[in-house]
Amino acid sequence: MKLKNWIQLFALVGIIAFGFYESNKHKTMLSSCSKNTRAIIIDRYTIKSRGYFIKYKYQVNGKEYESSESLKGDLEIETFEKGITIDIEYSCEDPDFSKYIRLENTDE
Repeated sequence: MKLKNWIQLFALVGIIAFGFYESNKHKTMLSSCSKNTRAIIIDRYTIKSRGYFIKYKYQVNGKEYESSESLKGDLEIETFEKGITIDIEYSCEDPDFSKYIRLENTDE
């Protein structure tokens, strides 16, 4: 294998490892200390072959944050119109980390 191929392989492995690290860091921060608040949807969009996404903004201690999230499962993108309010959870350690709180169907 040529040196160039080895370098490309190590770069690819490094990028993948960094992605796993960041994803795990996000989950760990939310599970160790989180608070709930309300957010306003500012955009919804589709990324080909990746699915539907929403972008929302929220405030913590007077500072405004923005985040986006992939909609998983059977969530319908049409239910997430711009301007509606949703519940989110954000990290106490770093409010930049947040996630949409999906409300469970309470119909019996």
